[in-house]
Amino acid sequence: MPALGPNEWVLDHNTAGRPDEPPYVLRDASGAVHRYIEPTTSLDLEGLVGSVARVRHDTGQTLLATQLDIAPAPLTGPAFTAVATAQYETDDPTAPIVLEELPAGRPSTKPSLGQPDLVSPAIEPSESTWAGDPMIGVGPGCGDACAPYGYSSSPGYLADSFGEFLQFGAWLPAGLLGGPVGPDPRIDVGGWTQLGYHTDQTPRSTSFGDLRAFNDVPSGIRWQQQWFWIGREADGRHGPDWGFRFDLMYGTDAQKTQAFGNPRADTPGFGSWDASLDHGIYGWAIPQLYGQLAADEWSLIFGHFFTPVGYEVVTAPDNFFYSHSLTMFNSEPFTHTGALATYQPYGNPWGLEVYLGYTLGWDTGFDQTDGGSTFVGGFSARPLSSVTLAYVATAGNLGARSGGGSGYTHSIVADVAVTPRLTYVLQSDYVNYDDLTGTGLNDNQIGLNNYLLYALNCRWGVGARAEWWKTDGTSYYETTLGLNYRPLEGFVMRPELRFDRAPGSDQTSFAVDAILTY
Repeated sequence: MPALGPNEWVLDHNTAGRPDEPPYVLRDASGAVHRYIEPTTSLDLEGLVGSVARVRHDTGQTLLATQLDIAPAPLTGPAFTAVATAQYETDDPTAPIVLEELPAGRPSTKPSLGQPDLVSPAIEPSESTWAGDPMIGVGPGCGDACAPYGYSSSPGYLADSFGEFLQFGAWLPAGLLGGPVGPDPRIDVGGWTQLGYHTDQTPRSTSFGDLRAFNDVPSGIRWQQQWFWIGREADGRHGPDWGFRFDLMYGTDAQKTQAFGNPRADTPGFGSWDASLDHGIYGWAIPQLYGQLAADEWSLIFGHFFTPVGYEVVTAPDNFFYSHSLTMFNSEPFTHTGALATYQPYGNPWGLEVYLGYTLGWDTGFDQTDGGSTFVGGFSARPLSSVTLAYVATAGNLGARSGGGSGYTHSIVADVAVTPRLTYVLQSDYVNYDDLTGTGLNDNQIGLNNYLLYALNCRWGVGARAEWWKTDGTSYYETTLGLNYRPLEGFVMRPELRFDRAPGSDQTSFAVDAILTY
């Protein structure tokens, strides 16, 4: 087995495969199967068996050979000077059907610790990155689309994991090989447009546009997210490198994404960063502006960035459902200002990533309310190819959220690829802090979310979310049934029915949105 760097694999025959499985696989440093590879007419894989490969765009458990960059066998490790680069064959009738949650383009905006991390199978070659999250700035993460027709972050599925457990080998660190620098880094840009309609306000929103839920402006078609991003990914495998990321958003979601953890109205400095860029129910937000440094197994982002906490995210294309869970909106931060380091050891068969950072509390934009000073850290790992686990915690002074009080919060996500089409996700969040705001509200919360996602074919996916969320002794229940429909590349529609049950109030609501990603 040659020495492998991060996100590098060895191309091999599928020696233990079933008759219906692809004939080639990618193996990690321990020899375990990471992905299945379908051959194509444009690239002869037989002569490349034993070579080191990287994935141009990770679209699932089964990949086309044209999605790989392959260094001939004599060149191992990070020394990719002669690369057999292939292009996507979008008109190839033999291509496997792959269903992802994202339209074309990858708007990755935060460390993917169990939340969706998907790329459309028809991405343009100019958007290439090595098997990870373009522009994320903190390593490839575990993702959420690594089954050939499904939504799981795990490359295998549950039926295969029992044999893996019996054969699981020890960690085999690979080390680094010297060699010339790989492909030149470049600046990437992208964005999307989201329009949505919902019949009712999401609990705990009680009045039109009160900012207590993302969907707080019902009974009309709303321009929810108009997004633009630009960035450069740092690649530290060949020596120190740098990168950056800038995101700009307009729409009804903007005011919920601004740095509302900055000083309040009765405090000097209110409105700093993007907190005052409002136009009625619409507004502007700058949810990310950070620099990045990377070297060897480490990456560091510093500035203003999305939180690594939780499964659901602010960015619309990264979620299966149009609406958000109560846990996501009420028990998790959205953004931080500070620094976050990621450590991803080489040759690690568990896909281990460790996160360690310091921020100025929750939801701040280059400011520090009430002395906010918070540790952010955790890890993600894949103990079996069908299971991904992630744990992320924040601890310390949460800033505006706690009025300067200290506390502890965490989010735990377990992602299981039950079958190639069926994914189950379990998430649990916990929040507890000393509330010095004088209200004593929302300082003790727990959430338990269940997601079941099933891919019918390359155009249709169905999903269900069941949630129990408790705040200060009061329980809320929510169930959402949804569809994903992709009639065109880069375009998705997400209709859903949502059932909420809260003290003194039961509600059934309908919602649908459309997202065009470019």
